[in-house]
Formats: sequence, C-alpha cells, structure tokens
Amino acid sequence: MRSLNRPTIDPAELVTDCIAGIKDNAIREHYVANLEHLGQGIQGFEAASATATWCDLPRVPRGHKTAVIAGDLTKEQLMKLYSSYMVASSGAARHKYDELLVAANGWCPFCGGIGHVKTLDHYLPKANFPLYSIVPTNLVPCCRDCNSGKSNTFPTNANRQTIHPYLDGSHFFSERWISATASQTEPISVQFQAKPPLDWSAADRQRAICHFDDYKLATRYSIEAGAEISTIERARKTTFKDFASGELKQHLIEQGQNPSRPINGWHRTLYTALADTDWFLEGVPL
Repeated sequence: MRSLNRPTIDPAELVTDCIAGIKDNAIREHYVANLEHLGQGIQGFEAASATATWCDLPRVPRGHKTAVIAGDLTKEQLMKLYSSYMVASSGAARHKYDELLVAANGWCPFCGGIGHVKTLDHYLPKANFPLYSIVPTNLVPCCRDCNSGKSNTFPTNANRQTIHPYLDGSHFFSERWISATASQTEPISVQFQAKPPLDWSAADRQRAICHFDDYKLATRYSIEAGAEISTIERARKTTFKDFASGELKQHLIEQGQNPSRPINGWHRTLYTALADTDWFLEGVPL
C-alpha cells in the first residue's frame, strides 16, 4: 500500500466550483440554497475521519435516486455534483479533479502500485454515501482493477474498513504486514499472506487483512511475482551462479529493502521471502 498526502483542496471551495459551473440558473440556485447542508456533510466526513469511523456515517440504499438526503437535495442531485458538475466540467471543478488524479504520480495506492491510476475512487461509495460524493478526502486516485474489483458495499463494522491512503496511520504504510512463501515447484510459485504485527491493535490487524482480501491482493501479487520469479531464477543460474549463498542473500535483501517501492508491495515482499528461503539460496535443483 502507498500513503498519499492529504489533498490541499478546500472542500467548500470545490462545492462552490461545482455549483458555479452549472449553466441552468434554476438548478444552480437550488444547490446554492442548500449550501449549509452540503457544508454539514463536509463536517460529518471530517469528524468521522478523525476517529476512522466512516462506517458510522449515514448511508442510503442503492437505487432510490429520488430520496431526499440533504435539505431538499435528492440522492441523484448529490451524485450529479460529481458526475455532471465535476468530472464533466471544463472549469475549476474539473481542474481540481485532475489535481487529485495526478497526486499519486501514476501508481495506485490501494494495491501498492500494481496498477496505474486511471480514475478517482470514492472511498465511501457515492451510491450509498452521496452526500460525500465531492469531498476531496473521499476521492482517491486508483487503478481500474481496484476501482471495479473491490466490494461495491462499505462495511458497517469499523474493523472491516479498508486502509485509507490519505487518512490512516503511518504504520499501515511503514511497517511490514504482508509476507510471502516460496514453494519448490516447477516453476517456483509464491503465495502471499496478510500477517499484521502482533503489537498492532486488533482493529488495525483486522482492517489490514480486510484490505488484503477486498482488493484480492493474494492473487494479484502472485501473478506479478510469477513473471518476476522467472527473471530471478535465470539470474540465479547465470549471473549469480558462482555466488555464495550469502552473496545472493545480500542481493535479495537489498532488493527487499528498496525504499523506492512500497514495503508491502509484491516486489519487496517477494525478494524478502526469497532471501529467507534456504533452498533457493543454495540453488537446489527443482
């Protein structure tokens, strides 16, 4: 996983920008009349972020587009703030969308950079939480696999919330909680597991495991590792064939500590696992 700096975009300013881009005067004035309620939505999201209890925010069922949610704004009107007046805008609101999109430098934070950023993901799905559809800290740049492959519902239990790249504690991103095991098969196979540190709280341990499962990282990491392992295996038989096991181990450790890659990404996890695998270091024939 990768942490991202919290957006500097003022949420109230983004609301204003979205509304300002509405060409129909009557529609624009309808949103203006409900600015107080939109502001209350921003405050509610910020309060939940302080305690990582986003799951406690009011939600609405999928569908029900005509349900009145904030003031006299319907669910559909709240969702249009994002789809019609931010994404489809050509003004200041769209510029802020683009600013959020490039904040990850192209690498998806949810999967640790397997995928390239293509869209913004609503951490709280707008279909269930339309009031927060344009809150900047609810909009996370991500790849299409993470955006479409995760669960389309948000948990009701705080311990099952996935990791938030902007708002969660640094330990999720600086401490190792994903490990791997290499199997002596032909070709070599690698299995990834979520194993959060025992000194973490029970809630944080469960959240990390839920993140790992929800974004299907075991399978996705194994696929990436499969392509890399063939390259490493060739190097073991050629470039490193005359290396003592200690020299090869040091090379693998250095790759596993590469600070330019996320500590819980597949790449560092794979190399760290191989550095601890005696039969691989000793070049045991498969």
